[in-house]
Amino acid sequence: QVEDTLFCVPRSMLQRYSDVFKDLFELPTSESTGAEGESKENPIVLEDIKAWEFKQLLKTIFFRHDDQPVTQEEWVAVLKLTHRWEMAELHRVAMESLSAMPMDPVEKAGLAQDLDIQEWKLPAYQEIARRSEPLTMSDVDRLGLDTILKLAAVRESIMINV
Repeated sequence: QVEDTLFCVPRSMLQRYSDVFKDLFELPTSESTGAEGESKENPIVLEDIKAWEFKQLLKTIFFRHDDQPVTQEEWVAVLKLTHRWEMAELHRVAMESLSAMPMDPVEKAGLAQDLDIQEWKLPAYQEIARRSEPLTMSDVDRLGLDTILKLAAVRESIMINV
């Protein structure tokens, strides 16, 4: 269950792609209530995500080629959930899809920080350092003051050397 939406997803699909779900389904169960997720009365409740985000993940799992997420927002939702639930194969698919799309460098750097995507950090930081627009408070909100101060120092050194 995600928010107020009850999803009926085969365990095998979640176990196939996620070590987190595999471990969850191997936990001992209570005889009185049964295993979590075995019935509509005792669903697995997934906290801190939106039903819309979970739908994007399900599209990636079940419709590998036909009806996958197509927008950046959809793939970002998939990327976050696959990171959270250790779905390495699907995480790689989401990263490849996002890498092929134009993305705001601050958003890319923020995702790289949030999800520890090392290969995205330096290129995103370089793009921010070279852009003509000044750094903004929304950049600080997204990347943190420490990162923005380092980027400001790099930007200043670039301007001095130009």
